[in-house]
Amino acid sequence: MTSSSPTSFCSATFPYEKPRFRRFLQVRSQGYGEEGKSSDVVDGNLCILRERIQEIRVKERLENCCVAKQGWNYAHAYNYKHKRDAQFLLFLQLIGIVSGTFSLVLVCGTLCLCLFSLLIHVN
Repeated sequence: MTSSSPTSFCSATFPYEKPRFRRFLQVRSQGYGEEGKSSDVVDGNLCILRERIQEIRVKERLENCCVAKQGWNYAHAYNYKHKRDAQFLLFLQLIGIVSGTFSLVLVCGTLCLCLFSLLIHVN
């Protein structure tokens, strides 16, 4: 008796379904006598670490406010006026190049027309 089951035939024709997200249970390894102690130690260590990080941040803020260091401290050393002046000078140079080129074309055209008219009047 060889019969094909309809479920195996049908399952081959259905598209693949994406797996659903599952919530995983939180697993802790503890001994019987340490019930609750390890989580207290971890929480205590995290609190100490947070306090130390906060102290370091306060010290860094005080150092940055009171002492203007050269190097990576760009907050006090950046001069936006210098950049603005440099950009303005580049703009003036560009205007000078464009106007110089235009005037050179006009002068050369005028000179060529004058020479051409002289050649025609001489002949």
